[in-house]
Amino acid sequence: MFAWKTALKLLGAFILLVPVIWIVTDPAGQRWADVTLLRVMGKPAMNLDFAALSGNEDLPQLKQIYPKLDIQCDANGKPGAAELNQNCYAHIASLNRLPARYITFYLQDGRLKMIKLSYQAAYHEAFHQQLSAVYGPAQMDPVASPTDKVAHWQTGPGRVVMKAQVSQKGDNQLFWLRPGYEP
Repeated sequence: MFAWKTALKLLGAFILLVPVIWIVTDPAGQRWADVTLLRVMGKPAMNLDFAALSGNEDLPQLKQIYPKLDIQCDANGKPGAAELNQNCYAHIASLNRLPARYITFYLQDGRLKMIKLSYQAAYHEAFHQQLSAVYGPAQMDPVASPTDKVAHWQTGPGRVVMKAQVSQKGDNQLFWLRPGYEP
């Protein structure tokens, strides 16, 4: 009888400890824990196919495409960028299953011009790998210094750009730019 109780206790400890060890030691476990925590806090997960964007989307279409997002808008635009006459943002738990902080939609004359995604430095390489897997190898500016290199991918009519190296200060960001827009 005693051996049975001991075995049951060991099994219970195993069932409790294995997930904790997975979350602490494995990057996939850490991503899962980050996304789950953010979702429990009420932030939605978001799936976005950059190739499906044309730059002709307006705010009602974006709200229809992403109904779970609580999109908040500022009609004044971003300081220093007068041509952007509206920016709308939403806090999110993840983008395409990778933890993220928020997404901002920049609109000009009511049409989508640019998207900015903010994420933690720990997931920079994961975003880079995911974009490369979907859109092919990143193109790099061969003349830029290593700290200024920007990776970019053609995504149908638009393109995605992000710094090639992770920044440990502040947010890391990637951008989708509509055709013909150069920041």
